[in-house]
Parts: sequence; C-alpha cells; structure tokens
Amino acid sequence: MKPQYRLLALDMDGTLLNEEFAIDPQTAQKLAALSAGGVRLVLCSGRRFCAAVGYAKELGLSGPIVVNNGTIVKEVATGRTLYAEYFPREQLPALLHLLDDIGLPAVLLTDDYPDCDFCVEPAEDSNEYHAEFVNRNRDMARVVRNLAEARCERLVQVNVFHTYPTLLAAEERIREAMDGKVGTAIIRHLKYRASSLDIVSPTASKWKALQWIAEQWRIKPEEIVAIGDEVNDIEMIRGAGYGVAVSNALDEVKAVADYVTREPQNLGVEEVIDALLQCAGPARAG
Repeated sequence: MKPQYRLLALDMDGTLLNEEFAIDPQTAQKLAALSAGGVRLVLCSGRRFCAAVGYAKELGLSGPIVVNNGTIVKEVATGRTLYAEYFPREQLPALLHLLDDIGLPAVLLTDDYPDCDFCVEPAEDSNEYHAEFVNRNRDMARVVRNLAEARCERLVQVNVFHTYPTLLAAEERIREAMDGKVGTAIIRHLKYRASSLDIVSPTASKWKALQWIAEQWRIKPEEIVAIGDEVNDIEMIRGAGYGVAVSNALDEVKAVADYVTREPQNLGVEEVIDALLQCAGPARAG
C-alpha cells in the first residue's frame, strides 16, 4: 500500500501554469479539492515573490511559498520572510569582477527593500537581454552607480540574462573560478527571449526550502509529491517521496522522476492530482 501523501509541491512556469502563464480554472478546482482533502499545497518557483504571490492568492493560499529557486520562503499573506539562504556577500566582489571580465551585466536580487527587489547599474553597458528584463520589471528596480557598493545585505541571488550558449560558457568559468563558493543553474525563461544564469548560495535549493516547510508541518520527505520541469526542480523531484516530471520537462529532469506525465504543463499536473484524489499515486516507472 502506498504511503499517504500530505504535501504537493508545484513548480510554476512550465508546470502548474498553462501556455498563457495562467492557472487554468479546472486545475484550480482540482487543487481546491485536493486541499479540502487535507493535502498541503506549496508553490516552489524560480520567480521572485512579487511575480509569484498573485498565483498563490488565486489558489487561496496564505502560508509559505518557495521563491527565487529556494533561496527564500515567504508568507503569502504578509510577504514576511520565513526562511532564507542568502547569497554569501563576501563572494560578491569576486563574482562581479568575473562577470565584468566576461562582459555580462548582473542583476542583484535583494530582500532588503520594501519597494523594490533588485538592483542594477545604469543601462549604458547592458545587452538586449538584460535590458528586456530590466525594462519589463522597472517598477521593482533600484538603479545604483556601482553594484559592488549597493546596500544588499540580504542578497538573494545574482542573475545574468543572455542566450543559452553564452550563459553555458559563463557558468563554466564561474564554476572554475569560484570553486564551489556559489551555486549555479541556467533556467529557460518562457516569458523572455533570454535564458538566465541564476547564481545563488551553494547551499540553497528548492528542495532544502521545501524540507524546511515540511518540518514545520511535521511532514516527512516520503509524504511529499513534487512536480517540475527544469534543472532547478531536480533535487526536489529526486528527494520527494514521489517525484514527477511533466511531459515537457528536460530529459535530465525526467531521468530522476518516479513518473513522467502523459500530458504537458498543467494537464500533467491534473493527471497527478486526479490520482491523488483517488488515493493511489500513478504507477512507478519501472
């Protein structure tokens, strides 16, 4: 007999959200039924809090949400930071110097200010991908003369936007130069033309943040179902009692999953919800 699953962890982009970056009403209805049956729901996103919290509220959630690739856990109802794995501030000068040498402008995501959540330098030396992110999120930006001197004591992560090949080469140089002092992941951004290289604390991950939440609720790892599609979902899919990759997931994500859905994105999520509502998880991959 399968264990009783008590927590469903959901990645957002490429997983929970449909192709219009919305929560389908049918998906929301099924999640509400699952929640009414006693299963806790947690969104686990690479998005910033301001870009994720509306979806959580749409689902009627008020408790914890994992954002910024697991570097912070916020309370949906208040925006209060409950848990954090901040970027090691002492590594920032060396990282910024390296990015400058590579020729890539940085975005500093921060938890310091109530009215903005990232800092950037003036746009004169930016590229089109960096400029796209800044321009589309300008209301949450703080422009500073020099990022190395920015007041970011609660630094969440450092982001770089460009094409995948450029970021892959940059990631290799950063890993070699920083020697384990930071963690890195290249994320496909469905809403932007560019991918992003997300540079975080070496100990931060969605899974670690999710484990912290589960501990507060006295939920064991084997009682968790986790669903995702990207490299930043791999650890939580592998660590959860039942790890699921949606059919549109990267091959390396599918490789660690217990189950790969037949349908993509939210339709794949609904597939899993239906199975949970029937009190029987989908058959394990054999």
